[in-house]
Amino acid sequence: MKKKQTNVILLCIGFMAINLRLPITAIPPLLPSLEKATGLPVSAAGLLTTIPLLTFAILSPVLAKLGRRFGNERVIFSFAILLVLGSMLRINTALPTILIGTFLIGLGIDSANVLLPAVIKDHLPLKPVLGVSTYTTTMLLVGALGTGLAGIIVAKASLLAAMVGLAIISVISLIGWTPMIKQNKLDSGKIQRAEQSGLNTQSVWKSSMGWMIAFFFGLQSLIYYSLITWLPTIFVAKNFSSIQGGTFVTIMQI
Repeated sequence: MKKKQTNVILLCIGFMAINLRLPITAIPPLLPSLEKATGLPVSAAGLLTTIPLLTFAILSPVLAKLGRRFGNERVIFSFAILLVLGSMLRINTALPTILIGTFLIGLGIDSANVLLPAVIKDHLPLKPVLGVSTYTTTMLLVGALGTGLAGIIVAKASLLAAMVGLAIISVISLIGWTPMIKQNKLDSGKIQRAEQSGLNTQSVWKSSMGWMIAFFFGLQSLIYYSLITWLPTIFVAKNFSSIQGGTFVTIMQI
């Protein structure tokens, strides 16, 4: 593979990775403003980070089948459109649009969560570590910085400005992925051929190692998303400013 082609693929991966944590990690510093704007009680504010995670759990098994049928690149693009629509809906801070928009954002994020590693394997078979490191580093770094910057924007400008900024970033991410549509790979017979050759015959539900890994990462996610959601609010309750609270949580993520 030519270096130029590899760089284009890495750039597309980076653009898509921008939006895989940012729409979630940018919300906690905005929660006090969102509670005032929507009338959402504090006890229910966690829904704004919980809804995307629930969509991850429900939709993930379906996405692999969609990817095999229509191509991973095309499915990611289609669901990224939902992410953009969800980000646009959240500009209107009415409670119904916030919740619906958050649900659509969860759908958009989950498609890339599930299928992007497969895209990396397909397009960078000789450089998978380079692809995965680009994906994870971009995703986590932008997500971390977003927590701090969201607090600054809402404090210095407004909640509307923060929501518009997130929507613009989602559009940029979608545009940045479009070159991958031309490289869409469709292979609906991959699983059948693997089974015929004696591979992939053990059910994951019967794998003790699989359950151990799932339990470990489940606990890791519980800790991570709980801290991301509530630490900024806790800091503000302890008389820190929203900017300081967001900055502390950014440092924690980095």
